[in-house]
Parts: sequence; C-alpha cells; structure tokens
Amino acid sequence: MESVVPSDKGNYTCVMENQYGSINHTHQLDVVAMAPQWAHPEKMEKKLHAVPASKTVKFRCQASGNPNPTLKWYKNGREFKRDHRIGGFKPVHYEGRCVSDLISTLDHHHPLPWSKKHFLQVKSGSKCHI
Repeated sequence: MESVVPSDKGNYTCVMENQYGSINHTHQLDVVAMAPQWAHPEKMEKKLHAVPASKTVKFRCQASGNPNPTLKWYKNGREFKRDHRIGGFKPVHYEGRCVSDLISTLDHHHPLPWSKKHFLQVKSGSKCHI
C-alpha cells in the first residue's frame, strides 16, 4: 500500500486455500501520528511576488499530517485574519491533506515583495481551520 491515510487503519487478512484445506494470516494496520509536512516542498521555495496595486494575488500552501494540521497565515509576524482583505482565505480538505489559499486584493501604491511578508505556520491539530 502506498501513501496510507488514517482511513486505511484496520485488519487485512490473507487466505490461502486448496483442495486439502486453508490457512490465513491477519495483519493489523495502525496509521500512526505524523508531523506536518509540505505536500509539494519543491513549490515552497521563497519567491518574490511584485504585484501592481489593486491586482489580486494568490498564495497556495498544502500540507499533510496525522492528525490533520491546522493552518494560519501571518503577515510581518502577525496573524493575518480572514477579514483583513476582500476575498480572504479558505481551508480545504481532500485526500487527507489540508490546503489553504490566500487570495488578496492589494491596495498599496507600490509593488511589494510579498513572499517576505507572508508565511504559513502549520501546527498539529485535529481540524484544518483558519
């Protein structure tokens, strides 16, 4: 089995039989805790985003862990709340991963290097929420 997820937990039984009888063996699978990790680490390299004022910028972060990680966005070291910008951000669950998009309309007069202004903190938790 590749890329097991918590729902794969259970007993797996192999049964071998022929005309003289049968044998079986059961394997118990328990999916253990896992620290958060980036789903696509190659996409998480720091990048400079220079965006003209009034344009929309979108950042995407994707992580997995067991239990599912919680996600928070930060700007200049301070937590970035959903109501700080039009569009806000949304968490999404799929295939055992927690995904967050930050969609923001900028209102600054000059382009800013946004990759140095925002980062994503991933902590262990039972829910994906922002």
